[in-house]
Amino acid sequence: MFKFSKVILLGIGLASGLLMVSPVAMADNEVQGLIESVDRHSQSFVVQGINFFVTSVTDYDDGLQSFADLQPGLRVEVKFDYRNSKHYVIEVEREDK
Repeated sequence: MFKFSKVILLGIGLASGLLMVSPVAMADNEVQGLIESVDRHSQSFVVQGINFFVTSVTDYDDGLQSFADLQPGLRVEVKFDYRNSKHYVIEVEREDK
């Protein structure tokens, strides 16, 4: 009986550990789609319902040079890192249709 309880507790502990690591597993994800909205105040934009925040190290490619170039309706590919419950943009580039 004691061994069985120990195995169950070990399994629960491992499962809990995996849940706590899952946000880290989202690093370097990519999303493609149309920019739905842009918030100049918070330096963020929305693609596929996800709010993305740019930083001073965000890379702009394929004709995009800065946050000012982002407009609703623009098709983009966003590479991002998920940390502290936010999606931070690593790179955003114009995407061909």
